[in-house]
Amino acid sequence: MKISRLAIIASALLAAGCGRVTLTSLVDPFWGTGAVDNPLSEGMARGWNWEKAQCGNTTPAAVLPYGWASACAYTGAYSSGYGRVGYSSAFEPPIVTDSLRAYGFTHFQQEGVGNMGHFFNYLLFTPHVAGIDDTVGSRVAREEAHPGYYSAELVDFGARFELAAGEHAIAHRYSFVEEDGFIQIDASHIGLREEYFRDRMPGHIPEKVDTAAIHPVSDNEWTGFVRAYGINLYFAVCARAKELDSFLSGDSLCLMVRDSGAQTAAGFSNSSESEALEYARAALSAGFDNVIKNADAAWEDALGKVRAHFSDPEKERLFYSALYHSMLKPSEMPDGSYTCFATLWDMYRTALPLALSLADGRGVVEHMLSMTERLGKCPISMIMDCDDYEQHSQQASALPVFTYCDAFFRGVLTAEDYPRLKSALMSEFANAQISGRSPTHAVDLCGAYGAAAFVAEACSDHEWARQLRDSAGIWRTVYDAATGLLTDGASYYEGNLYNYSFRPHTGMNGRVDLAGGPESFAEKLDSFFCIGHEPADWDPAHERVRRRDHFEGMNNQSDMETPYAYIWCGRPDRTAEVLDAVRRFRYAPGEGGCPGNNDSGGTSSWYVWACLGLYPLTGTPYYLLSSPSVDRAEIAFRNGKLRISVERESPSSIYPAAYVFNGRKLAGPWIGVDELERGGQLEFVLSDTPSLETFTTPQWY
Repeated sequence: MKISRLAIIASALLAAGCGRVTLTSLVDPFWGTGAVDNPLSEGMARGWNWEKAQCGNTTPAAVLPYGWASACAYTGAYSSGYGRVGYSSAFEPPIVTDSLRAYGFTHFQQEGVGNMGHFFNYLLFTPHVAGIDDTVGSRVAREEAHPGYYSAELVDFGARFELAAGEHAIAHRYSFVEEDGFIQIDASHIGLREEYFRDRMPGHIPEKVDTAAIHPVSDNEWTGFVRAYGINLYFAVCARAKELDSFLSGDSLCLMVRDSGAQTAAGFSNSSESEALEYARAALSAGFDNVIKNADAAWEDALGKVRAHFSDPEKERLFYSALYHSMLKPSEMPDGSYTCFATLWDMYRTALPLALSLADGRGVVEHMLSMTERLGKCPISMIMDCDDYEQHSQQASALPVFTYCDAFFRGVLTAEDYPRLKSALMSEFANAQISGRSPTHAVDLCGAYGAAAFVAEACSDHEWARQLRDSAGIWRTVYDAATGLLTDGASYYEGNLYNYSFRPHTGMNGRVDLAGGPESFAEKLDSFFCIGHEPADWDPAHERVRRRDHFEGMNNQSDMETPYAYIWCGRPDRTAEVLDAVRRFRYAPGEGGCPGNNDSGGTSSWYVWACLGLYPLTGTPYYLLSSPSVDRAEIAFRNGKLRISVERESPSSIYPAAYVFNGRKLAGPWIGVDELERGGQLEFVLSDTPSLETFTTPQWY
């Protein structure tokens, strides 16, 4: 059974009439860790496409907001190292074992990714009593988790462990069923277990470290390093017990303790063993309970950037579980750099704008700019791996440009940064290759040109802005005027021509004209979303099937912004219908509640924005407005506090009738990023019937 300890406390407080509970108690860290278990579809959702893996691949690990170090039970499963799911890149994932079986706990987990090839799970700790076979996984019981904390009992190993996230460190506490306990530490451990690749990925070669070392510093302290994929991960282990002995053999350390409350701490650094030791010492000296307390406070503060209120408690818990999983990646390393942009092509549209708007995003952008200056471009995948930054070059083109420009629109970068920013933008454009690649690379590049044009214009670089706007017209070269869609017969990564044909991008008014005008484009969108086109062969027993020419419904992120294309057809009512269906039929509480790979927060952050009625139109200085599911909300942006209120004609109203900002009725379903994030009052007026009033659309070259 998986529970949140704070959820139990919260229930008791509510029963005692103590009022609102903490935000951390609303989070389910286990959300998305299992195979998809979505509500039975209705209406248009019955025709949507299930193209990709039907598993969130999330992790319940103890970790701080955007924290680097994390830890949870290690089962060896795909792809985080936790759970029971085997290798899957499409359709329903295989469940490898009947019950959860773990080999101890590991450090560093991927969050929601697919086959990245490097799956972390460093430093395996196996607590156990004497006489057991620790090479066979133990049954897991009494799992508990809340933000910053994870614990579980290893039934067959006679041990229970608790984990708490500290600053670049993880604190551990143990209890054993016998007086003597053992903690085996394998410094050479890495990656997933072979059985989770069997059948689906024959010939899989298990990951191996290049070298690992561990050596004593004192009677209760050890330091070492692991070298893998071209980098050194430095670590330190500190221990505390009434009686402690140790045995070191190569890259393995065994601690023998006589203390049911024994504690250890593992500190990590990407610079030195001495720095790792400082982090480990700090976590151990603080005491386990204080590490928990500090982690809980850090998460309460991070989640508190968005105060969302729902009449339905289940929706509130789902919202904060999604928000929590949106704040795990990217992660900040001790030297101020960042890692785990594992899938920038999924993060740049919703997850990174969320981080830039709510957190201090300067460090993220500074790291990306530094990478561009060092390499001549910024890799679109960074996962504690410096061997091959080209491994995902086929995924997309010029994506860092969007994040640089989004940072400028949000004030993370300013006009003073423009010379450096322009240099980075020019480097990215110089390395953007589209010849022989998917048409989507041209669409990506046109959006990047358009984004840079906004920034250049704002910095009075008018001639370059004009050149960029001219270059943004490249999108016209990859559309078929006869069909109004992208060219057929080309290669499309993680999708097909339909996924990408309806993505809003620079030049949307011209793109709508190419499709035959607003009514014709809306008809094409209706077919794509199955509005009025519910499939006759829908089978509730087998509803998750591949329908390539239809919307993926957040089973993948390649068409996550397509519902908003209706705005350029004058049909925000259709956007509202699609968003409502996605929220109701694709997202749910629990392990199976994430409709597909979370991909470093891409899927969860989309849900957060959709519930708030906002969509960050990445690469532009605009937010699009839609139909929120919250009753009210307060968002602490970097530059001001926004209060959202929702006036509904009835509890089921979803159709936008008006948008009012600071007492002014907006001209259309959009608003400037700078204006919105300086704060104020945004009111959504929702009706039971669509309003087809004409409105303006944002200026998008």
